[in-house]
Amino acid sequence: MKEAENFIRQTLPEVGTLMERAFAEVGGSPVPGSALDQAGLIDGVSIVEDYLRDGETGVALEHLIYMIHEPRLPISTGTFHLIEQAVQLMRMESDLIERVRP
Repeated sequence: MKEAENFIRQTLPEVGTLMERAFAEVGGSPVPGSALDQAGLIDGVSIVEDYLRDGETGVALEHLIYMIHEPRLPISTGTFHLIEQAVQLMRMESDLIERVRP
Protein backbone atom coordinates (compact mmCIF):
# COMPACT_ATOMS: atom_id res chain seq x y z
CA MET A 1 0.00 0.00 0.00
CA LYS A 2 3.06 2.24 -0.02
CA GLU A 3 2.31 3.36 -3.58
CA ALA A 4 -1.27 4.34 -2.70
CA GLU A 5 0.05 6.18 0.36
CA ASN A 6 2.46 8.11 -1.86
CA PHE A 7 -0.35 9.10 -4.24
CA ILE A 8 -2.40 10.36 -1.29
CA ARG A 9 0.53 12.35 0.11
CA GLN A 10 1.06 14.01 -3.27
CA THR A 11 -2.50 15.40 -3.20
CA LEU A 12 -2.21 17.04 0.21
CA PRO A 13 -0.47 20.30 -0.75
CA GLU A 14 -3.15 21.18 -3.31
CA VAL A 15 -6.08 20.02 -1.21
CA GLY A 16 -4.71 21.86 1.83
CA THR A 17 -4.30 25.07 -0.14
CA LEU A 18 -7.81 24.81 -1.58
CA MET A 19 -9.26 24.18 1.88
CA GLU A 20 -7.41 27.14 3.36
CA ARG A 21 -8.68 29.32 0.52
CA ALA A 22 -12.27 28.13 1.04
CA PHE A 23 -12.10 29.03 4.74
CA ALA A 24 -10.44 32.37 3.98
CA GLU A 25 -13.28 33.23 1.59
CA VAL A 26 -15.73 32.98 4.49
CA GLY A 27 -13.52 34.90 6.88
CA GLY A 28 -12.42 31.73 8.66
CA SER A 29 -15.88 31.10 10.10
CA PRO A 30 -18.21 29.04 7.94
CA VAL A 31 -21.93 29.65 8.07
CA PRO A 32 -23.48 27.15 10.50
CA GLY A 33 -24.86 24.20 8.59
CA SER A 34 -22.88 25.01 5.44
CA ALA A 35 -20.65 22.56 3.58
CA LEU A 36 -17.58 24.00 5.32
CA ASP A 37 -19.18 23.79 8.77
CA GLN A 38 -18.17 20.18 9.34
CA ALA A 39 -15.65 18.38 11.48
CA GLY A 40 -12.40 17.31 9.89
CA LEU A 41 -12.18 19.86 7.10
CA ILE A 42 -9.99 22.73 8.28
CA ASP A 43 -7.60 20.27 9.94
CA GLY A 44 -8.17 17.59 7.33
CA VAL A 45 -4.63 17.44 5.99
CA SER A 46 -3.26 16.61 9.44
CA ILE A 47 -6.03 14.04 9.92
CA VAL A 48 -5.09 12.34 6.62
CA GLU A 49 -1.42 12.41 7.62
CA ASP A 50 -2.26 10.87 11.02
CA TYR A 51 -4.18 8.03 9.35
CA LEU A 52 -1.28 7.42 6.96
CA ARG A 53 1.21 7.41 9.83
CA ASP A 54 -0.96 4.85 11.62
CA GLY A 55 -1.09 2.59 8.55
CA GLU A 56 -4.75 3.37 7.86
CA THR A 57 -4.33 4.13 4.16
CA GLY A 58 -7.93 3.32 3.22
CA VAL A 59 -9.35 5.55 5.95
CA ALA A 60 -6.93 8.31 4.92
CA LEU A 61 -8.15 8.08 1.35
CA GLU A 62 -11.79 8.14 2.41
CA HIS A 63 -11.16 11.24 4.54
CA LEU A 64 -9.35 12.94 1.67
CA ILE A 65 -12.31 12.29 -0.62
CA TYR A 66 -14.69 13.61 2.07
CA MET A 67 -12.59 16.79 2.33
CA ILE A 68 -12.87 17.41 -1.39
CA HIS A 69 -16.46 16.28 -1.89
CA GLU A 70 -18.28 18.07 0.92
CA PRO A 71 -17.20 21.66 0.11
CA ARG A 72 -16.77 20.77 -3.58
CA LEU A 73 -13.14 21.79 -3.77
CA PRO A 74 -12.06 22.41 -7.39
CA ILE A 75 -9.16 19.97 -7.58
CA SER A 76 -6.90 19.77 -10.61
CA THR A 77 -6.99 16.92 -13.08
CA GLY A 78 -3.58 15.82 -11.81
CA THR A 79 -4.80 15.53 -8.24
CA PHE A 80 -7.91 13.71 -9.44
CA HIS A 81 -5.75 11.16 -11.25
CA LEU A 82 -3.62 10.60 -8.14
CA ILE A 83 -6.76 9.89 -6.12
CA GLU A 84 -8.11 7.68 -8.88
CA GLN A 85 -4.89 5.63 -8.87
CA ALA A 86 -4.99 5.28 -5.09
CA VAL A 87 -8.64 4.12 -5.21
CA GLN A 88 -7.72 1.52 -7.83
CA LEU A 89 -4.67 0.29 -5.90
CA MET A 90 -6.70 0.01 -2.72
CA ARG A 91 -9.46 -1.82 -4.65
CA MET A 92 -12.05 0.50 -3.20
CA GLU A 93 -15.49 1.15 -4.63
CA SER A 94 -15.20 3.01 -7.93
CA ASP A 95 -18.09 5.30 -6.98
CA LEU A 96 -15.74 6.98 -4.48
CA ILE A 97 -13.80 8.57 -7.30
CA GLU A 98 -16.96 9.95 -8.89
CA ARG A 99 -17.48 12.12 -5.82
CA VAL A 100 -14.39 14.17 -6.65
CA ARG A 101 -14.30 14.10 -10.45
CA PRO A 102 -13.48 17.65 -11.68
